[in-house]
Amino acid sequence: MSRWTVSVVAALIVTVASASVAVQAEHASAAPTPRGIEAPTTPVLSARRVPELVAAPVADARLVSRLNDLFGQAPPDSCLTVAVNGRVVFSRNDTVPLTPASVEKLETAVAVLSKLGGDAVLSTVVKAESVEDGDVDGDLWLVGGGDPLLMTDPYVQHFKHQPVTHTSLEALADQVVAAGVRHVHGSIVGDESRYDTQRYVPQWPARFATSVEIGPMSALMVNGGLATFPPTPEVRVPEETPVDDAATAAADQLTLLLAARGVTVDGAARSGTAPGDARQVAEIDSQPIDQIVEEMLRESDNLTAELLTKELGVHEGRGGTTAAGVSVIHDVLAGRNLPVDGMTDIDGSGLAAEDHTTCSLVQAVLDAEGPSSTIGAGLPVAGQTGTLDVRFLGTPLVGRLHAKTGTLNQATALAGFLQTARGAQLSFAFVMNVPAPQKITSDDVDLEEALGAVLDTYPDAPDITALGPR
Repeated sequence: MSRWTVSVVAALIVTVASASVAVQAEHASAAPTPRGIEAPTTPVLSARRVPELVAAPVADARLVSRLNDLFGQAPPDSCLTVAVNGRVVFSRNDTVPLTPASVEKLETAVAVLSKLGGDAVLSTVVKAESVEDGDVDGDLWLVGGGDPLLMTDPYVQHFKHQPVTHTSLEALADQVVAAGVRHVHGSIVGDESRYDTQRYVPQWPARFATSVEIGPMSALMVNGGLATFPPTPEVRVPEETPVDDAATAAADQLTLLLAARGVTVDGAARSGTAPGDARQVAEIDSQPIDQIVEEMLRESDNLTAELLTKELGVHEGRGGTTAAGVSVIHDVLAGRNLPVDGMTDIDGSGLAAEDHTTCSLVQAVLDAEGPSSTIGAGLPVAGQTGTLDVRFLGTPLVGRLHAKTGTLNQATALAGFLQTARGAQLSFAFVMNVPAPQKITSDDVDLEEALGAVLDTYPDAPDITALGPR
């Protein structure tokens, strides 16, 4: 317990006790208690009659003591904040800018929901200059609308976590057939002109492309921009490999699906920009933005985060670039009076080591949104879903801790909500960094598990029923 807390509690007890004594002295000659009525054993102004005022500071102090012990084991470049019902009870290095890794997606989510709206959709459109008696005299254009979750059925099946939030390319092919298309005398042409063609952010390590940490960004993406992938989670081959040209690869996938439905396409798939006079043949909408955001948070989907960031730039008239989208994210957070000092975003996913945020900002985002918000609903659940599906297993926190994870070579982070075993609602932000060439260790990650256990002890305080009047 801090000296301030001890002083306050002591002053409260002394004040109440003094007042009690004064009242008793003032009424010392009062008439005796009538027979049959038991005299109260606790004075009216005793501290025992305000037990919450005593218990709450004790609970806070015990939590702070345990968190101090835990934080003392973290790397020097770390920050930790904890709030109870939005009331910050612990903060260390809360305004120090640190690399947040994928916890940065919380900030992206706030901006996307604020600007695009949870009910908005991203539309992928098929166009042609003319369709007559089932014949397309020329090319059929597949125009990307920034949907990061446009997938074929085989790609959907390769994911570990089912069901998968996605948009079906097969369903779009069915619509093309339903529109009467039977023969395309040209090619299926992929149009990715909604966004720029920067595939990877320059600050990202080159290995992210070869290890497929994220596919090559494009406004027209199918199957996450992958050319090959294993068929199921249990199979390791073929390895995931990125496509060379996302728009052409998407057009090729539609070409194959149309051929399987009896549509003849004469030319090979390619990329290009649809002519202005091309008319719509078919269209498919993405899942609503709120569901896409939940998927982004739950699975820590880097590609989804980055395409939504570019969509923010388009929506605000700044262009479909990462830099434009990042500027919108900053403006949204600042406009909501969140503490953006120290915030430096390079991207929307948190992949760049140059991204910086503070525990103060992450904590403020969480408390402003709350556990019942779209963001709260999208967080992975300990031992059950997303990036926490195998973490906290065998602990009482399974199903109760909801948090966004973040992992890079030099950073690990955990931020979210916990409904404690005793019914308290806590929020927290914990970010740890180490300087290169050091790397985050399993001991560092274990501190995140230990944090959950410490938070779950709250409120550890005297039983307020025992403190009540006798």
